[in-house]
Amino acid sequence: MAKVQSSIIDPTTGKPFIIDKAAMTTRVAEATITGVRQAVGLHVTGGLDPRGLAAILRGAEDGDPEAYLALAEEMEEKEPHYIAVLGTRKRQVSQLDMTIEAGGTDAEAKKIADAAREQFLDTGLIDDALFDILDAVGKGFSLSEIMWDLEGNAWNIKSLEYVDPRFIRFDRATRRIPLLRADNDGGLGLPLMPFKFLYTEIKSKSGIPVRSGIARPIAWIWMFKNFSLKDWVQFCEIYGMPLRVGKYAPGASKEDIAELVRALSAISSDAAAAIPSNMIIEVIGDGAKSASGGVHESLARFLDEQTSKIVLGQTGTTDATPGKLGGAPDHTQVREDIERADTKALMACCNRQLIRPWVDFNYGPQEKYPWLWIGRPEPKNVAVMIDTAAKLVPLGLKVRQADIWTNVGFTEPQEGDVLLTVPAPGAVLPGGNPITTTDMKTDLSSLRTRVELLAAEIKSDAIDLATQEQLAKWKPLLAPVVDQLETAFAAATSYEDLQHRLKKLHPDMSPLAEKLARMTFSAFAAGRLGQTIK
Repeated sequence: MAKVQSSIIDPTTGKPFIIDKAAMTTRVAEATITGVRQAVGLHVTGGLDPRGLAAILRGAEDGDPEAYLALAEEMEEKEPHYIAVLGTRKRQVSQLDMTIEAGGTDAEAKKIADAAREQFLDTGLIDDALFDILDAVGKGFSLSEIMWDLEGNAWNIKSLEYVDPRFIRFDRATRRIPLLRADNDGGLGLPLMPFKFLYTEIKSKSGIPVRSGIARPIAWIWMFKNFSLKDWVQFCEIYGMPLRVGKYAPGASKEDIAELVRALSAISSDAAAAIPSNMIIEVIGDGAKSASGGVHESLARFLDEQTSKIVLGQTGTTDATPGKLGGAPDHTQVREDIERADTKALMACCNRQLIRPWVDFNYGPQEKYPWLWIGRPEPKNVAVMIDTAAKLVPLGLKVRQADIWTNVGFTEPQEGDVLLTVPAPGAVLPGGNPITTTDMKTDLSSLRTRVELLAAEIKSDAIDLATQEQLAKWKPLLAPVVDQLETAFAAATSYEDLQHRLKKLHPDMSPLAEKLARMTFSAFAAGRLGQTIK
């Protein structure tokens, strides 16, 4: 395939990009057997100490990140907690909903958006690659190679191939421009071919990419935990074993002493040993030592908590103790602000480096481009929406039925569907009794009452519950009074007649007055003495 001039303008030269079709359809950043890009890289964690770790981190800053990237990969392989929480963050973001919105309302914009959905979403292209793209969470950056497929004049994308981050270097001036390692690059790296790669950065801090990934602070946590686990294993190996003391006579030869040491070792493994008669072996203790490995476990748990905070932004779903504060099941796996930041970074790079070039190659430059959206839909209060519609529609507000169906999770009924309806008056119940209008109103009133009581119970706090308890005690005392008041109001023929009837009710209110007096005195006395009212 020959090189062709594209319709896309190079911002550095102001001229159209020249596209090499052969290079766009073949793998460029693949591993080689004898070159600098090899599938199997360094192993740097064996015997690594703080001095060596500091050297690896400084080397990454100075332009040689290969050892640091090898360390980042090995930590994922060797540290269970780190790979668990890192995988949780990557899987949660990679499984979010994705949609492509049209860049405009005209027919051409909708046509381009439909084609983009078919290319990127319906084929699962981005779904398949998203987990690998999110390798940028740990290392600070990731690179995927875009494999184009040319059929006639159509530019389609077959796949997004993961590129080992060890194949990447950065320019020496800014340490920000990614370069591809090659055998003929003079040790500096070659510029990435335009429209051939998807380069992603997900930063945990501002700065150059090799210093912005979470693998950098995790490296120190991993090292300290690794030291602690080694000490813990050694402690477990000797914990419970009795102390064996060997005694030899003055003037014993080196051979005799060596024989005594071998005997002591044999006791721990074989529980038997033969020694000369002039030597003594004492076994001290029964294994119930006061020492404990709790300090090692506490340190390991503490370091795991720091890892969870760095990766997920919280510890509630990974390190909390059930039944204690922070152990409630309502924690999200990844904190919402971290999830949103990850999705915004993904949307920015995918829309700029995938969607836009694909549209330009197939439809030419556009004023507005389709937009890939990744994330959770904003939660809506359906109850408030329905209540608002019920109140405003009678006043003339026009609301689309489709909006209500969509937000409550229902679909528009199709022809032939069995529909739920309100029973009409006269309909027969399963027992054979017809439904009347009065029955319907009673049932509706009863249902409304039950819903209100349930809502009140859900919203009640301790004070509300105490108030309800007191009101329950007062209702029997107030019921006779209320009944008499209602009777007086119903029988009165005039205002004067009502006053006369109410005066006659005064003697019957003495139990209520006595109860009020006793409660008032009890409250006053309890407040003065600091006692609880019973």
